[in-house]
Amino acid sequence: MSTSESGAKVTRSIQFVGGVRIAYGIVALFKPRIWPKVFGIPADNQDMRAFNAFLGSRDIAIGLHSLAAKDPVRQRDTILINHACEVFDTVVNVQEMRLKRPFGTFTVAGLAFNAIMHAIWIRVHLLRRG
Repeated sequence: MSTSESGAKVTRSIQFVGGVRIAYGIVALFKPRIWPKVFGIPADNQDMRAFNAFLGSRDIAIGLHSLAAKDPVRQRDTILINHACEVFDTVVNVQEMRLKRPFGTFTVAGLAFNAIMHAIWIRVHLLRRG
């Protein structure tokens, strides 16, 4: 694969994840009752709604940064920031399992999303190495 092809795939991956983060963040921040319903948690759970709004605001900021990352230096920073979020989200998932959180829709979705995001960022790291 040529360097330009790898670079284009890196850019598309970063922009795709940026768009996903922004979409999740907008829904979490402005329609906070939707995600709890999706995960089978009562939509009136105030803690869940607030937690989602915090994550949503983080995802909007990171998503905007991702969409703006056009040059290799900003892309490197964007990749590291996004992957760091996934590492910390993995820590949260492991802590929840360690505390014996019921293994329901929320846990399964969190683990699945986290695994997919790790795979994307590992692939992007490898593409950048050429």
